[in-house]
Amino acid sequence: MTFSRDCVFAEGENHLSLSGQSYCNGCFGWYDVDEENQEIDISFACERTICGVATEFASAITTSYKYSFSNGNLNLFFETTIEGKGHIILNTRQK
Repeated sequence: MTFSRDCVFAEGENHLSLSGQSYCNGCFGWYDVDEENQEIDISFACERTICGVATEFASAITTSYKYSFSNGNLNLFFETTIEGKGHIILNTRQK
């Protein structure tokens, strides 16, 4: 995922844009952050191409409510109805 500082207008408000890839599926959307409380709200969708859909990954990202950085990685903390709380680690290396 690429979290950009570019703005996108969606649902009647300005948000920060994001893009990425899940397997061969392109993903796009937006996010909002509260840097003081390290809270995050993410909304995105992935294309559904023949390589399959990574629904667990999409669910983890879109239910993220908190974030932190450690060792150059972005940690997103999320909740699921089946497993409860969890987190996903995204590498933040620059292209």
